Amino acid sequence: LRSAIASAKAGDSIRFAKKLTGKTITLKSGQLVLDKSITIDGSGARGLTISGNQSSRVFYLDKKRTATLKNLTIANGKTLGAGGGIDTRHESTLNLINVDVKNNTSELGGGLRVGHMAKANIINSRFVGNNGLLTQRLAGFSAGAIAHNESRGQIRIKGSTFENNKGGTGGALYGMHAVTFIVEDSVFRKNSATRKGGAIFTDGVSAKNYEGPPEEGTITVRGSRFENNTANGAGGALYFWGYGPDKGVIEDSVFVGNQ
Repeated sequence: LRSAIASAKAGDSIRFAKKLTGKTITLKSGQLVLDKSITIDGSGARGLTISGNQSSRVFYLDKKRTATLKNLTIANGKTLGAGGGIDTRHESTLNLINVDVKNNTSELGGGLRVGHMAKANIINSRFVGNNGLLTQRLAGFSAGAIAHNESRGQIRIKGSTFENNKGGTGGALYGMHAVTFIVEDSVFRKNSATRKGGAIFTDGVSAKNYEGPPEEGTITVRGSRFENNTANGAGGALYFWGYGPDKGVIEDSVFVGNQ
């Protein structure tokens, strides 16, 4: 897999042989670097896992690149830094489609860190058992599943599940001055924060004359369920912090047993 990524050209797709169905590719030489726009699709080998073996991050997406990861599991990544499963850099775009991100650990975004002006589109995916508290050094910015700590990112989540993730600020999601922050038709269950926002914590959205997408300046949660999430501080399920003209919208959602 490492060789296939290195030899691929921008725009290529990497697929897997059927004999890898249900198998695990265990990384032995550190993270996989995506330094070109690429698609990695596990649909030909259902149940395929790419594991960091609790010794390295799994994927690193370089700045200004686009990666689409589909139909696979990203597991057991671990790094003393950002994004135990995936780290995305400035102005990159990450599309996760039918991907399981589980049991990854870091100091900043156990499953995924979204970089400055980066875009993350999470569709029909599952974040389970990720931990953003490898140390307490960045706990104020670190969620268990996904952390965006560098401003002006665009985060869109649809049809996804977040369960048993653990963070400092935001058990599942943390966003800082994102341009877009939209969660639709998703489930948040048994996530926990040692500080605020058992499921989601947002530190503002950009509504300051920045020419962004139509949703700029609005935190939106729609058609989602929040069940048995906990925070040691405020907001057992959600903690929305806004500035000036920022807006928070919650529609058609259910809250059960949050503390």
